[in-house]
Order: sequence, then structure tokens, then C-alpha cells
Amino acid sequence: MSSQPVEQSIAMIEKRLARNGQVLEAFLERIKKDPRTYWPGVERRYVGLVHKDTGSGYGVSFPDLPGCITAGGTLEEAREMAAEALALHLDGLEEDGAAILPPSSPNAIVAHPDAADALAIIVVEALPSRSAAPIHA
Repeated sequence: MSSQPVEQSIAMIEKRLARNGQVLEAFLERIKKDPRTYWPGVERRYVGLVHKDTGSGYGVSFPDLPGCITAGGTLEEAREMAAEALALHLDGLEEDGAAILPPSSPNAIVAHPDAADALAIIVVEALPSRSAAPIHA
């Protein structure tokens, strides 16, 4: 997902600041701090690369999130583990107050050097955030 809609909206809000003052300024600061305030879930779906060496399981890495890697014995298990690893990684970044950049487009990931030996490219949606409010029936 491109960050272009976010950037366009921020630019529009900045233009309106001159007319609408402090209310929009506070809202803009909230969006800049955490775009999910205005675009829920925008950072919860990333493109992963699937790798497999002879005699091993399937590994999944996320070029946009260095250090976020996992593996599974089957392709389906690797996908499930990737959703969990992605959620834990994003939650950890959020808890540390680190910037969470929007995901690159699939085309950008295909061009990434790590994609050269990838078996497959998958889109993974992270499991719900640990900080998300529980849903009660």
C-alpha cells in the first residue's frame, strides 16, 4: 500500500489549518504520530517473501521489517506463523514508540534483493494487535 493517500490527506489538512486553526492542528499531529488514527489497519498488512532450502521448512521474511522472520513445516503453517510474527513485531515497535512505516507495494518487494531467491511472495495480515480492545459477544 502506498503512503500517497496519507501524504495527500496530510497536505490537504495542512492547507486547511490556516482557516480552521487549533482543532485541525491537533488532529494533524495525531495523524502524523500514528496514521492508524485516521486509517485503521493501514500498517497491519505487509508483503512477505517465502524461502525454502532443501531439507528445511518454509521461511518467511518481511523486507519492510528487518528482523521479522519466521518459519513453518508447511506453506500453510509458515503463513500462519508469519501472521503471528508480524503482529508481535508491529506490537513491539508500537510499544517502543518506534516509527512503523507503511508497507511497500508488491512491485517494490519484487525488486528487493531478497526476492531474487524467494519461492513465493505473499501478502500477510497481522493478527489483531495485543492492544486492541477485546470483542465480547
